[in-house]
Amino acid sequence: MKDIVCFDVETTGLSQKEDFIIQLSMIKIDQSFNKIDNKSWYIKPVHKYEIKTTAIEKHGITEEFLEENGVNLKDIAQEILDFIEGCDFLTYNGNSFDIGFLYKDLKLVGYNLNMEGRTCYDAFLLYKMMYPSTLEAVYKRCTGKDLEGAHNAIN
Repeated sequence: MKDIVCFDVETTGLSQKEDFIIQLSMIKIDQSFNKIDNKSWYIKPVHKYEIKTTAIEKHGITEEFLEENGVNLKDIAQEILDFIEGCDFLTYNGNSFDIGFLYKDLKLVGYNLNMEGRTCYDAFLLYKMMYPSTLEAVYKRCTGKDLEGAHNAIN
């Protein structure tokens, strides 16, 4: 088993094509789940950007804050790659969001996130497997009863 890097990103919006990472936090844990190290950065995108209002409402990071506190991703890219070298990933909804942003943004500044041989554990997907959101499953969790004929509209 490899060490695992748990990480999360905050972004300018939800589009991996148009938006950028503006905060990246990482924690490295060993096989016994002991914390080894952690890193965190506010990142000022190198490309023209605008933080969408809906994103600011979620994370509170403004363009003014980034201008004062943000670092250039190109300046820390090698440090990020060194930190995650040889590690698997653990995220929450990261398989469809965080990893794609990290891959794309590193590529934009000339670095390659090598995913070969890396396992990506997504706590959101594990949660969905443990707690399905089918009508029957939600009804059972909320009422403790089985729902008969769940897909008969009259019920």
